[in-house]
Amino acid sequence: MRVYAWVAAGSVVLPHATTLKPVPALWPPVPEGSGGTVLNALLAFFVAGLGVVNCISYSDFLSLHLVATISSGGLYGALAAWLQASSGESELRAIMRAHGELNALATELDDVSAPFLPMYLLPPLGGTALATCGFLFGSFTTNYLSLVPQIFIVFMPICLYADVLWTSSGPDMCWAAHCSGWMEWQTAPRRTLGVLMARTSRPQALTVKAFGPADREACLSVLKTWFSFLQALTNLSH
Repeated sequence: MRVYAWVAAGSVVLPHATTLKPVPALWPPVPEGSGGTVLNALLAFFVAGLGVVNCISYSDFLSLHLVATISSGGLYGALAAWLQASSGESELRAIMRAHGELNALATELDDVSAPFLPMYLLPPLGGTALATCGFLFGSFTTNYLSLVPQIFIVFMPICLYADVLWTSSGPDMCWAAHCSGWMEWQTAPRRTLGVLMARTSRPQALTVKAFGPADREACLSVLKTWFSFLQALTNLSH
């Protein structure tokens, strides 16, 4: 994840390092000459430094969040394999208890992380704002397109692993229950299995406050909107 953070930081530095001018969203361009060129360069590296610090600072929290999400999805997968190989009511009840505890942990993870997840969207959204301001101030260049990788680095992993968590806690668990030996069981374990399958109809999901659930569909929607917007700015700037 630290590599991801450094790549994101590089995408922030590139527009400033190649133009040696600060982003117009923060400071208006300083006239060239009379020390203006030097001041522009200093402001550009100052803004780029702030971007680097921001990218590195949230990388650790993002790492913990992704590890927790991946671990939860893996535990649901192991539970599904155990359920598919289960052979009796006592084993099924143990699976029920483990499933309830895992659901509680996944729900708590969602409650804790939901308020912080919008911060991961600040770099992509900020890149959109910077590109817009660059266009409005007449200084838009293709260097601003270097902000695009931040969506792949920051937003896409969250959506993809959240989608894995949703699938493993819902459809995969339900399929494992259906493929178990329930046809050979008595009425009581069948009833218990029915309760478990009812639980899997409400899969665990990661929500982003003010944005909704993070999943593959949300990721594709954001990518499509982002590229359409930047393409429009690029066409209008020529």
